[in-house]
Amino acid sequence: MYRIVCGFVVAALWLPVVQWLVVDGYNGFWFACVAAGTLGVSVIFGVPLFLALRRHLGAGCCLLAGMGLAAVGVLVFGLATNMAAAMRWGGVFLIVGLISGALFWLVAVWHNPRVQKLARATVTPIRRARPG
Repeated sequence: MYRIVCGFVVAALWLPVVQWLVVDGYNGFWFACVAAGTLGVSVIFGVPLFLALRRHLGAGCCLLAGMGLAAVGVLVFGLATNMAAAMRWGGVFLIVGLISGALFWLVAVWHNPRVQKLARATVTPIRRARPG
């Protein structure tokens, strides 16, 4: 479970950390804004997606999920600010999502026996009590 949580954290926070280190004039306000957006999308959409797809956690699935979550991020960004600006940055968002999906797979899934155990787990249905 620790690696899965770390996978979500790394996938969500790599972008604001890289921007903090590389971009001149990038202050704590922008770090907080970007981190809130990436963490928000990861928690609100990523965790349920992980739970739904836990049987299919290959590298390709993680990459596609990262890009799908980035598309959700573009939509949320567009609705919150300006859709034209969101579309202009949409390609960058998809690349960021691809990288996030790859990082999630490397940290959380790759050679993780607990994820393999999750993939084999079955959900047992709740039995109804028989009337009588």
